[in-house]
Amino acid sequence: MLENSFKLYAAQQKQLDKAKPTYYYIMKMGTGKTVVGLSHAMRFYPLTDVIVVAPKQVVNAKSWEKDAKLVGFTNGLKVITTDGVKKLEVADVAGKLVIVDEAHKFKNNSARSKKLNTLLKVATGFVFLSGTPTNGKHDDLEMYAMYFRHVQTANQFKELYKVAETPHWSKFPIWHVGKNLEQLTNWFKSITSDVVTLDDITELPTVTENVIEFDPDREYKKTRMSYKKDDKVIFANPSARRVFQRQNQNNKSKLEWLDSVKDDYGADKTIIFYTFDNELQLLDEALKGFMVGHVNGHEYTPGGDFTLIQVTSGSGLTLNEYKHAIWWSLPDSFIDFDQSKYRNYRIGQKQKITRDYLVVHGTIDDMIWNALELKESFNAEMFED
Repeated sequence: MLENSFKLYAAQQKQLDKAKPTYYYIMKMGTGKTVVGLSHAMRFYPLTDVIVVAPKQVVNAKSWEKDAKLVGFTNGLKVITTDGVKKLEVADVAGKLVIVDEAHKFKNNSARSKKLNTLLKVATGFVFLSGTPTNGKHDDLEMYAMYFRHVQTANQFKELYKVAETPHWSKFPIWHVGKNLEQLTNWFKSITSDVVTLDDITELPTVTENVIEFDPDREYKKTRMSYKKDDKVIFANPSARRVFQRQNQNNKSKLEWLDSVKDDYGADKTIIFYTFDNELQLLDEALKGFMVGHVNGHEYTPGGDFTLIQVTSGSGLTLNEYKHAIWWSLPDSFIDFDQSKYRNYRIGQKQKITRDYLVVHGTIDDMIWNALELKESFNAEMFED
């Protein structure tokens, strides 16, 4: 390795100093996960080539390659997408260090996660990076337990930590984590860093958070009817009803509120997070006359007076030039919600920012908002105490 003048922030160096060769860094958005991951490789695996698994947008931005030059990393570096794991063979990984960026994307028991588990067994070592390892429940630790060899199989994890519950609507039990919680929590803390936040790295301007409250409109109230009568909306199943409710709480009042602030917000530059395609159509129509950028599953054109971001998108995106952020609808996923807060709140932010959450009380929003708060409390207790 070549010597250079790069130095980690004190908070980053502290976590590197206490790390183990195979480790999980819990670092919030914008706290320099890539430079810590590369510094970890240089400390523990100075002669080893690296494979990085990262979200597609991070791969396209070449963030890892840029930071490799910054820190002076000169070994082999291959960066692949999260879905690219499925195409890797054992021979591709053997003898290499694997760094998994946004590792929470592998917390579920999916075919992709199982493939990663197989690959990690032949890697020289691996490092996980994420700001939000779980979506607010102990069950999310199951795959991590197998990656880090706390257990060898799902059945072993089940015997150690799961209990069965039989819901009233089924004769089959549902298994979830419900015993030996202290043992599980202590194990996970043994392989993870402290939580690194932006406040640990540098002092940033203040954030003002506002809950903009609305009442449900007539269209939403129709959804409480489950039978056909007059002009009431009919749904094929509960899922169809829920999707409709998510999209039609009170768009009229939300649009009126946006109309009242859009000139000032557009001048300051604003991010709007949305969930559904019909919300994107409403916003595009409401913001005619402004420069509007888009970030979603098929568009990546951030910039302009407003940038509309589908809340599941935007990995690796830094928009510090934007002063305001609006959540047009609340996401089900705490991970998506937590990460979206830092798109315009990263190292280098100089201006005070505002966050506006649009909440329609008396609707499904109340349940989602409460669930997000509970998941935030879970993560705080699990990782930050």
